[in-house]
Amino acid sequence: MRIFKKLYRRFKGIFTNRRYAFDKLVISDYLPLEIEKNKIYFSKKYNVVKFMCPNNCGNETVLSIGEEVDIEGKIWTIDIENGEATIKNSVGSADTCGAHYFIRKNKVD
Repeated sequence: MRIFKKLYRRFKGIFTNRRYAFDKLVISDYLPLEIEKNKIYFSKKYNVVKFMCPNNCGNETVLSIGEEVDIEGKIWTIDIENGEATIKNSVGSADTCGAHYFIRKNKVD
């Protein structure tokens, strides 16, 4: 029975939050220390995006945007159109809650 509970906790976010959407994109030079759940924060000065995981696990996700490859060999880019963010390359939280998703026009796919 414990194995089913572990599997459920690991994969519940993959199926439950498909209709999740961020309310607002906040663009500034600096990222706030405390962030709100339904907002995507983008620092133009440091090319960093920060938001709460849409899996409701409470973890903050921070992505480096631009030409540099991160530790996992990924490059993320952000397209901003009409106040909505599309982050290219998928976002994964394999080491925490197991969520894996795309953000397109502030919506989680």
